[in-house]
Amino acid sequence: MGKQLYKQGLRKCDICKQILPLTSEYFYRNRRKSNKGFSSECKECNKKRKKTKKYKEYEKRYNMSEKGKKRKERERQKNKIRRLKLRFQIFQRDDFTCQYCGRKVPEVELQVDHKYPKSKGGLDKIENYITACEDCNQGKRDVILEEF
Repeated sequence: MGKQLYKQGLRKCDICKQILPLTSEYFYRNRRKSNKGFSSECKECNKKRKKTKKYKEYEKRYNMSEKGKKRKERERQKNKIRRLKLRFQIFQRDDFTCQYCGRKVPEVELQVDHKYPKSKGGLDKIENYITACEDCNQGKRDVILEEF
């Protein structure tokens, strides 16, 4: 029965048992050759299946629910605040002065630089950070502080 339907360009959905045209309008494309390039269930049944209990468990496991999305957004905002606080602490520690050329805030825009670059294995610790003006930071690039 299945081969005859396939020859006519039709397919029977495994779930709702409807016979539908074998096109991407009714069935999802599938790369497995055993399914002749299309899924064995129609798009409508696939949508219904996603709303079942099993899919909800999957959402919980991978935090795809609305609560999970909101939690991730809150964590992102907290991390941003932590980064800004850390940056301000570094500026305060270095007295808002570029540690390479000695220029101060009103003249230049300050940036946080790594003494030992991350590309060379440097860590994200407060001891590895230093205040630099934009020109010095761009000039230093990914060179170790002692070499600069």
